[in-house]
Amino acid sequence: MEIRGGNRRQSRMQKVVTRRFIFNKSNIAALKKQANSAALFLNQRPPSRVESVSGFLWNRFIALSHQKPPTKAKRFVAIQTVNLRSRMNPPLPPHSFGNICWSATAEVPIDEKQHFPFLVGKIREAIKEIDDEYTKTLQDTEKSMRAKMKMGERVYSGEVEMVCFTSWCNFPVYETDFGWGKPTWVCTPGRPYKNVVLFVNTSDGEGIEAWVNLEENDMALFENDSELLSFTSSS
Repeated sequence: MEIRGGNRRQSRMQKVVTRRFIFNKSNIAALKKQANSAALFLNQRPPSRVESVSGFLWNRFIALSHQKPPTKAKRFVAIQTVNLRSRMNPPLPPHSFGNICWSATAEVPIDEKQHFPFLVGKIREAIKEIDDEYTKTLQDTEKSMRAKMKMGERVYSGEVEMVCFTSWCNFPVYETDFGWGKPTWVCTPGRPYKNVVLFVNTSDGEGIEAWVNLEENDMALFENDSELLSFTSSS
């Protein structure tokens, strides 16, 4: 099928910079405790590390948008990449080769103040929707691709703001040994796309490094956000 507008995102970008924000074990515990106050989590498992940090950063992205001049955007969308292997029936083997993933999509009005626990709940709801029945619908390739294209058009038109999260926290990157020992530190190359966040475990396996990519002017505001800095260190 024809996929139009593949380069439009790149053409709209300004200079994108990357910063690393580190959430240590105690800060993640505090975020998880705060997030667990959302009504959605009653009688359910508590929020995970990734759900909690994603919701918190989404909250700060929304706060960032309120510091900038108003735009025509009416909604703020959070995209969370989801591994489909265990969500199929029967499940695929964990090490099945390929990009067997899809995007869970949560959105809220952009002009309203959103509480962090509520946003964690929205992310949980979006991820839960990607179940066995949902994965079956993805076999209609044209329909699923057109759904992605529709979201892309909403972003390109300025109708929505978007932040994309993806997690490598379950990847055993610190177990990698090419013959001279396990790594002291694992990082990722920069990504020239704004509003993209990648999560990687810290070397002790307890914390999360959030690699945040933003336009240069936005990063100048974001990296000085007092609430963000109260839960992280940065570099």
